[in-house]
Amino acid sequence: VGVITPFSVSVGIRALATEANNLVLVLIDGREMNQELFGTAFWSLFPISLLDVERIEVIRGPGSALYGANAFSGVVNIVTRPLSSEPRVEARGYIGLRADMQDPPAYGAVRGTFGGKKWSAALSAAYEAENLWYEFDRLGMMSARGRGSFEYRFRDDMKLTIEGGGANTNGRYFLTIGRTRFRGGESFVGRLAEHRARQS
Repeated sequence: VGVITPFSVSVGIRALATEANNLVLVLIDGREMNQELFGTAFWSLFPISLLDVERIEVIRGPGSALYGANAFSGVVNIVTRPLSSEPRVEARGYIGLRADMQDPPAYGAVRGTFGGKKWSAALSAAYEAENLWYEFDRLGMMSARGRGSFEYRFRDDMKLTIEGGGANTNGRYFLTIGRTRFRGGESFVGRLAEHRARQS
C-alpha cells in the first residue's frame, strides 16, 4: 500500500503498483468499484464505512481472464456484513495529533441495524478528513459516505435485497502528469437482487 496523499492511495499485489492505482480490481460484494475512465480505485469514494466490512478477500496474481479489466495484479473483494433483525448501534472514531495541533486528521462512523420477523435493515454513515502532509494548512481529503440496506424474507429459500449508498469526496490526486485537484467527486451504487436457494 502506497499512500501518496490522503486521497491518492495505491494498492499493489506482488510489487505491481502504479500512481494511477489501476492494476488491482476492487469489488464490493462482487460489484466492480474501479472508475471507468482510468480504471482507478478511489478508496474514499466507496460508499461503505469500516463498520460495514465483514471480511476482505484477496486473490493474488493476474486474474483478467476470469474477472475482466483491472485485475492485472490481483483482485480485492470487500464483503459487507449480513443484515440482522437485532436492534444494534455501533460507533467508531479517532482523531489524530500533530505538532501544531491545527486541523488534526479525524474519522467517525456509525452503523445501526433493526428489523422485524421477516425483514431487516441497516443504515451507516462515515466522515473522514485529513490535511496534506507536506502542506499542513491545505485539505488533502474530505469524504462523507452513507449506505442503506433492506432485506425482506418471503420464505426460508427466497428473499429480496435492496441496497444503495453514496459518497461525496474532495481531495488531491497525483498522476504522472502532475497534481490534480479532485473536487466534488460523487459515487452512487445500488443493487436490487432476488435470492433463491435451489434444492438439489
